Amino acid sequence: MKSNKPCFPSHIFNTPTLSANETAPSAPLNEWCDMNDEQGFMGFSYYVEVCMNSTYLLRDFTRTRTEFNARYVRSYSWCDDATHFSNNVIGAAYEAGVGVYAAVWFGLSRSLLLYYIIIKDTHIYIIQTNPLAPYVVRSIDVGSEPLFDGDLPADQLAQQIVYMQQNVHPFGIGVSISEMEYGFTSTNGSQAILDVVDFVHAGEYEYFLWHLSVIFPRCSISFPIFDFTGDISFTSLIYVCANGKGLILSFFPPRHPLPLFLAVTF
Repeated sequence: MKSNKPCFPSHIFNTPTLSANETAPSAPLNEWCDMNDEQGFMGFSYYVEVCMNSTYLLRDFTRTRTEFNARYVRSYSWCDDATHFSNNVIGAAYEAGVGVYAAVWFGLSRSLLLYYIIIKDTHIYIIQTNPLAPYVVRSIDVGSEPLFDGDLPADQLAQQIVYMQQNVHPFGIGVSISEMEYGFTSTNGSQAILDVVDFVHAGEYEYFLWHLSVIFPRCSISFPIFDFTGDISFTSLIYVCANGKGLILSFFPPRHPLPLFLAVTF
C-alpha cells in the first residue's frame, strides 16, 4: 500500500459495526483503496469447493488479515451450495475486514457451460440482492483459465465479460478473467478479451513454469512470464494469482506457505 489514508481493506480501516437490525452500513462505504496504490502482496487464493460454513470462513479470513496482513481473499473453484455459501463469504469478509475477488467457475470442459450459466446468474443475483456485496466484492472473474481450457471462443467470452460488467458495474465491481499468459498468447482473438477487461488477472501454476524466481518457500512466481508478444497489447494493473488446491487455512499449520495473490504493474 502506498497511501496512508484509511481505506478498505487497508489495515488502518475498520468496517463499521452493524447493529442487530442492520443488514448493511447506513451510508455507502465509498472507501475502496485506490487500485493504483495496491501493489505487492494482496492476500491468498482460497479453495471453496469444500463449502465451509460461516464459522470456518470467518476464522480463515480473520487469520489471513491478522497473521499474514492480507487484504483480500480470491475465491478459487465453486461451492454447489451457491447462494447460501456466497452470502456467507460476503458476510465473513465484511466482518473480517477483507475484500473479495470472486470467480464464475466454468469447470474444465464445454459440457459444463450450462453449469456456468447458472453460476453466472447466481453471482449477479447475489450482487444485486446482498446489501454487503458492494462493500466487499472488488471484482468477478468470468472463468478460470477459460482461454487455455477452450471454454468459449475469445469473442464469445468477451461478450460474457461485457454482460457481467453491465450487471455489476453499477455496484462498483470490476470484471476480468483469470488466465495464464500462455492462454492469451496461444489463442486467436484474445486481444478482444484484453480490450474489455477492467484489469488483468494472471493465473499462474508452478508446474507450467520453467524459469521460476522464488519469492517465498514453495510459492514461486516468475515475472518474465508476462512477456506478451505479437499483436497482443494492454495497459493495466496485473494481479498475479498463484493457484492450487487445498487452500483452506484451517487445515494448515501456522506459517504454512500458501498460494499468493499479488498485484504488480508492468
